[in-house]
Amino acid sequence: MDMYLRSDYYTNDERWEITGSRGYARVNRCTGRGIQQPSLEVYADGVMRGYHALDDDWASSFRDSGRHWLRWLRTGDGPLSWSGEEAIEVLRFALAAYASSASGGAGVNPAQLR
Repeated sequence: MDMYLRSDYYTNDERWEITGSRGYARVNRCTGRGIQQPSLEVYADGVMRGYHALDDDWASSFRDSGRHWLRWLRTGDGPLSWSGEEAIEVLRFALAAYASSASGGAGVNPAQLR
């Protein structure tokens, strides 16, 4: 809890891990001060996949997401990553993580958040 990660953005976005019953997903960013290359590791059902040297700058993601959204609105070109309902589920997951942290680490069911 007392570890300080220097970052150009938010330190809680530098590293995270989700562990499930059949695997895990872990992001190691730590690029705010050039510590290591950003990576995503996913282990599921006995298979490990890794994605490295990702473009992880928030400015790039906002720019690219905005361009994709505008292209989709104008032309319908390219799929949207999530349906509206799926986007709400992702938001509930993020809100559950904040609620869990605020309550001292107690489990929070994202489906119960409205």
